[in-house]
Amino acid sequence: MSLSLTIGARAPGHPRHAHLFDQIGARQAWIAAACAVVCLLLQARMIFLQPIHWDEYRFLADIHAFQRGELSSAFLTFQVHLFGWLTRFPNEMDQIHVARGVMLALESGTVVFIWLIARRFFDATAAAFAATAYLSFSYVFLHGASFRFDPIAIFLVMFATWLLICRPLRLVTISAVALAVAIATMVTVKVALAAPLLVAAGVYRIMEAERRVPTLLALAGGAALSALFLALLYAWHASTLAAPTVSATQQQLGSSYDKTLSDWRPFWTHRYFIRAVLENPVYWVMLAAGIFAIGRRLRDQPVRSLMLLAFMLPFLTLTFYRNAFPYFYAFILAPAAITVAGAATLSWLRPFLWLVTTGWTIVAALMMMRINPATAADQAAATNLVHRLFPSPVPYLDRSSMIPTFPQAGMFMSSWEMENYRDGKRPTIRTLLATRQPVFIIANSPIISEGFGIAPSATPRILFHPEDRAALQSQYVHYTGPIWIAGKRIAASPRPVVADFQVAGTYVLNSRVPVQIDGRTVAPHAAVTIGQGRHRIVSPQGAQGILLRWGAGLPQAAQSAPRELVFDNL
Repeated sequence: MSLSLTIGARAPGHPRHAHLFDQIGARQAWIAAACAVVCLLLQARMIFLQPIHWDEYRFLADIHAFQRGELSSAFLTFQVHLFGWLTRFPNEMDQIHVARGVMLALESGTVVFIWLIARRFFDATAAAFAATAYLSFSYVFLHGASFRFDPIAIFLVMFATWLLICRPLRLVTISAVALAVAIATMVTVKVALAAPLLVAAGVYRIMEAERRVPTLLALAGGAALSALFLALLYAWHASTLAAPTVSATQQQLGSSYDKTLSDWRPFWTHRYFIRAVLENPVYWVMLAAGIFAIGRRLRDQPVRSLMLLAFMLPFLTLTFYRNAFPYFYAFILAPAAITVAGAATLSWLRPFLWLVTTGWTIVAALMMMRINPATAADQAAATNLVHRLFPSPVPYLDRSSMIPTFPQAGMFMSSWEMENYRDGKRPTIRTLLATRQPVFIIANSPIISEGFGIAPSATPRILFHPEDRAALQSQYVHYTGPIWIAGKRIAASPRPVVADFQVAGTYVLNSRVPVQIDGRTVAPHAAVTIGQGRHRIVSPQGAQGILLRWGAGLPQAAQSAPRELVFDNL
């Protein structure tokens, strides 16, 4: 039995679902829905198994910086108002695990909107097929519930798209769309990549409306209202931050423009796309089949077919968006899932839908084998070690704010920021040591490890400057595992040695016999206060190698410590 291709009701709020194609058996719909649920349950398990990515640490660090009154930029920091309650949980690992649970809930909401939008055009089986296609994609399965911008943004984008396409355009609907878009833009300007989809959804509503002029005016008013909401949200958010908000925000916006528009290279992240194709071959076949199925209806139903193809617009940003890393696919493939649903309408494919969705789920489950729980254990061990060494927060330096409750004294060492560093657009390590005086460093990046001379970097194009490597090696000594603490090893002798200290504080002397520091005699294992700057050190009783290490009362170095590299490329 088949449905007529002519859909009578234009109003999306009409209780009868409009289908473009033949109905497919309900049993296949239940299988596809069950597969989607299984994917979500598997992701729930990964909340605790998946190592924490540097973006997740940074996301949480901004929240703690805001609560300490240290956050100065309004750019990509609106989440501090949404997740401030996370700081009530006892430690950083727990906070990120709880936050991932929230992200999984948002991802589930995104899947619901995929289903609802697909039901506007297809039947239940095709809609469930679309949901499973999205969740089982390797990058989405691994990163769809990560604690970062993308799950929030795509949830709000899909919510706004559903309202535009499927709900009556009343005042409450227009206001909800405007607010969702404004909040999503405050969370990340990446939402601009989905703007063509939202515009297409608006055009679709106009073309489908019986009264097009009032619909056009309503949507124009919604756009203006969204701009107003955005301005109000930005003004409020900026007012809650530490100065200088405007200059810090403008600097980051300018850097973003330089990297994504004026300094972009076509298909910059093609290697991730190639891996996505190799890991998900059936998905791409289904996507091509969906485009084919929709395309052959262009002549009969051009407006609706073009709308279905417009769901691919965010996906096309892969060709020019610089940061199209694996986690970005969770953002662009949610709308594309509606296009994939078209494949479920092909008669030759219908008998195999259950096999495709089941196979996708099995492959998604196998993705869990890529996760190394030992890495997460190393991260937890390093975090616990830092808190044992430093019960109270002190400045430190690492790749990505791995200890969010402590003030980070360095830059966020993403490829983007390190390229800015090499181009002279970010402070040098020597400057950071002198001005922010990090007490310890976590060598949780190949770049930092190479800076200490303990491992060659896998990315030689973004190494530290030679003078910065020298500063690291002269101002810090290895403690255990990935932890380096401010200190110096000095070849002391009866002849004065002048040593430069960048980190002020209380140091403990490790030596055989007493030494003199600026004329004061210091006994072995005694504590001495050393200020920032140059100090004169003499060993009157003969030459000896001495160690001055920051921190009185630090426990002995742990015998069992996490490995040197806590994470590199997760």
